[in-house]
Amino acid sequence: MPRPPKSLLRDVCWSFSEPVPGSSAELIKAAQDYAAEIETGDPRDDLLQALPFADVRIKYAYGVRTPSGEWQECEAEVRVVGAQYTRLTGADLLWELHVACGSTVGNDDHHFFEGFELVGEGKQGEPPTYRVSLGS
Repeated sequence: MPRPPKSLLRDVCWSFSEPVPGSSAELIKAAQDYAAEIETGDPRDDLLQALPFADVRIKYAYGVRTPSGEWQECEAEVRVVGAQYTRLTGADLLWELHVACGSTVGNDDHHFFEGFELVGEGKQGEPPTYRVSLGS
């Protein structure tokens, strides 16, 4: 298997505070509308590009207010596997991530997607791992 890219979807703009689209295809249209609204480039080609893997782990963080009113950072992970191990697309990753984190990250101050950064290439039989970059 080829080495996974060091970063993915750095030029795709998205907000996890947006409603969760019903599918990865609907996410592409929603991301195009979002890009037009904030006057940035059309993300369609980036989202449709096949990635060099069919299985990946994505790590993300979000804040939770404790009973005492303090903010605590929580870590979570979602694993995305292509149907019948077909290669995934950027839209697959972003949609599965939004489904997993929309109710947590979507409520945070840092809910703007800024791409994926490789944190582990995966050992034999294990998928690569990426961390989500989030901004406010």
